[in-house]
Amino acid sequence: MATPFDADRFVVERDRYSTCEQAIAGQIDALEVGEAIRPDFMIIGAPRAGTTFLFSLLNSIPNIYIPVEKELKFFSANLATWDLESYLGHFRRGAGSMCGEGSPSYASLPPSRIDLIRKLNPALKIIYMLREPRVRLASDWKQVSKSLQTWTERDLVSYVVSDGPIVNCDYAGNLERWLRFFPADQIKVCFFEEFSEDPQAVFEDVVQFLGAEPYAVRRKKLLQRHNETWHDPHLQKTVDRIALYLLGAKTAKLKPLLEQRFPQVRLPEWVGSARAASTPPVIPLFDLNAAATIGATALGDYLCGPRALVDELAAQPCVAYDRIRAAGVGIGRYLAEAIGHRLVIESLGDNRLHAVCHGDQWDGDVFIVRESYFGWNIVSYRRMFYAIRIGAGAVDLTSVDADQLRELVRRGDVRQFERLEDAAEYAASLWQFLSLIDA
Repeated sequence: MATPFDADRFVVERDRYSTCEQAIAGQIDALEVGEAIRPDFMIIGAPRAGTTFLFSLLNSIPNIYIPVEKELKFFSANLATWDLESYLGHFRRGAGSMCGEGSPSYASLPPSRIDLIRKLNPALKIIYMLREPRVRLASDWKQVSKSLQTWTERDLVSYVVSDGPIVNCDYAGNLERWLRFFPADQIKVCFFEEFSEDPQAVFEDVVQFLGAEPYAVRRKKLLQRHNETWHDPHLQKTVDRIALYLLGAKTAKLKPLLEQRFPQVRLPEWVGSARAASTPPVIPLFDLNAAATIGATALGDYLCGPRALVDELAAQPCVAYDRIRAAGVGIGRYLAEAIGHRLVIESLGDNRLHAVCHGDQWDGDVFIVRESYFGWNIVSYRRMFYAIRIGAGAVDLTSVDADQLRELVRRGDVRQFERLEDAAEYAASLWQFLSLIDA
């Protein structure tokens, strides 16, 4: 059944984050030099890579001020609910000290958010902590699942392959975005493995990088551990089975990037040995439902399609991308894109498939579900479905303004639905009705 289409609300929700970014940029421009205390450094990630431990050590230095709340997340989760004054207010007590914060979600920020951070403080020092991706993924799941009474291997795999955890492990991709806005000498790359082995040396190196006064931390504090999780060899083995396909090609890009931009950094073994998968060329990951399964290629692209087709691709010695498309399998760099491509080929009719879409981080959150379906394009956007009459011309939900939407709705060219089945039924029934009139 159709739901009322509020064009103004649709545009406001669609443009929520870009509008917030513009507002924050204006607030930054309005700041006078020296008017407010701004962060001097940020620990940007990665999650589960020792950021809490480093945060604790830095917080013990007298001439460094870090807010009590470790993860302020202003430029990620809280951008739509805080203003700049609220954020900078967390550093007010740090007057005369070096101020910083630690939000691991910042590593995967889109370019527009990183640019906001640069505008706030072009001289910002950035600390990026990395950990072997397959181990980080397993640790991430342990942290997420600790509140669950029971979980299955399918639960584990479906979480590990989703866009958020994978993006957090795309160290080269994240670094490349930050390097577009900050020079390499303002970014400190550290490794969890070295930090665990010799926390004193890494801590002293970070303090020197920040330009803070040397400080002798008590040995007891150096031996203290944070957010430790249990050991589960079966869990790690399951992650290892698929991590090469999800992250091998991405991690292989890290070594040349670090050697070129951070030649002084000593690389752990896992960076030097990273490689893309070779055989099999395709690996099934887990079943979405009775009709579809998720897979991955050796280059780290996701597949979405019937289990039999994905299994057939996995059994071949090599797979050309035109063969994948010809087989009717959805493909994409991110899981959301692969599912979206699959919806273009054949609708799966499952709202859960849209839950993986990171609309506030990535482009491509508008999926054409059925193209030219009884004279209508059926589009999915943020878990709602829209029937758009082909005769209305090119209607782009990502950019159309409220006045244009209202006119399209008034003419009956755009209708909104809660379920895919209702949108398809509406298009088909209206086509039949119009055909009877024409006859």
